[in-house]
Amino acid sequence: MAPETSPSNTIFLAGSGRSGTTWLANLINHRQDHRYYFEPLNHYQVKDIEPFGWRQYLRPDREYPEHLAVTRNFLHGTIDNPWVNRFNAAPLSDQRMVKEIRANMILAWMRRRFPEVKIILTLRHPIAVTLSRLEMGWKRGIDLVLGQPELNQDFLEPVLPVLERANMHPYESGLLLWCVENFVALQQVRELDVHVLFYEHLALNPEDELRRMFTFLERPFDEHILEGLDKPSHTSGKVDPARTVEARLEKWKKRLPAEIISSSIDLLKLFSLDQIYDDSPVPKLEHASILSGQRRGRGGQ
Repeated sequence: MAPETSPSNTIFLAGSGRSGTTWLANLINHRQDHRYYFEPLNHYQVKDIEPFGWRQYLRPDREYPEHLAVTRNFLHGTIDNPWVNRFNAAPLSDQRMVKEIRANMILAWMRRRFPEVKIILTLRHPIAVTLSRLEMGWKRGIDLVLGQPELNQDFLEPVLPVLERANMHPYESGLLLWCVENFVALQQVRELDVHVLFYEHLALNPEDELRRMFTFLERPFDEHILEGLDKPSHTSGKVDPARTVEARLEKWKKRLPAEIISSSIDLLKLFSLDQIYDDSPVPKLEHASILSGQRRGRGGQ
């Protein structure tokens, strides 16, 4: 076990599953000099993380002592588990990186209690994410967030009728799960010092996006990081090297009929997320008021 160190040495990388978080984690840790904590909130693999649910929502102004104790363990470096350590190559490092796909709705709560931690939120087009999850056999969807009274009261009451009937179809249910966990994340981190990075921008303009991110992290940019851009992550599927980046990003457009894409955009509208995503594979940010006040990986600080 690595010695406990200050969370000021910790990077917390959040994002929905299949949004490129593992790829980005590998880029940040390209020299393997960080103590790498992989998804400590996985209930199947990590014991003693109760009372966290699978997609836990926490109000920023409440303390939640039991949740705080668990969070302190992985931010301070005192948790030890084969799953969490599976990709770690620097067990004694005082630099730490936590990669988690189930924490989108606790970021503001965590930011207020651990202000020294550098938080990055990664987003990828919801249709691409949903299809990727289904390909990986991830069958659960919106049921993972239903049944949290505080989440319903704070964010979901206007759309609960839609959410409660969404379990009829795995695609719709999965897309709505993405909507909830990313809508709440974006609303919670408004005006907070959290870096929002878009997967598509990273794929199309990697050097610019990585330089902005390292500026946020207050760390020097190492050009050797670019050598690992084409290396598949531990959790990615096979990548066709003959495809251009643009072709890879719009792959989902050729796999879904136009009416499904249109109905997907209608669901995004329920959460104002159509301000960012439509039937284009690249996010649109020029008039996205939902991103107001946030540090973004594209378009300046």
